Amino acid sequence: MAGAWLDALDDETRTKAESLIRLLERAGAPDAELWVRSEIGEDFAQVATFLFLKSIWVEAIDRSREYITWLQRPQSSSETASPALERLLATGASLEDLGAVVQYAVECAMFRALVVLDNGEFDEDVGEETPGWALIETDANGDPTGRGINGTHESLDGVREARR
Repeated sequence: MAGAWLDALDDETRTKAESLIRLLERAGAPDAELWVRSEIGEDFAQVATFLFLKSIWVEAIDRSREYITWLQRPQSSSETASPALERLLATGASLEDLGAVVQYAVECAMFRALVVLDNGEFDEDVGEETPGWALIETDANGDPTGRGINGTHESLDGVREARR
């Protein structure tokens, strides 16, 4: 865990960095030290970014293959997807292959949603008073730290690596 950059930190910052590295390692982050080095050295909310993206990945990507099995249930709420799934299965397509396609589609949609989130503004010209949006980091008590969580779409590959 010890990198030269850690040795150059004052005791308090090094202790914080080591704690954050352990936290990210427990959360499954590849290159936890690299995430924390950016957090400390550049004052980016990298730990919050990784945890946010991992949460989305688990809920959207990891669970996307479950969605296909949900479509096979009699009480499925999808009027279009359930019959389409039945037709695809009737052609010999496997649930595993369909799951891979669904997972890719969800991953692409998630990436585009993160681009919109990161841009923080509406793309169409509808007037000067158009509000924007931002994702912000909070502390353990839910209070804003004053740091934004930015570049989430750029950090998605790091989470993808952790989940595969």
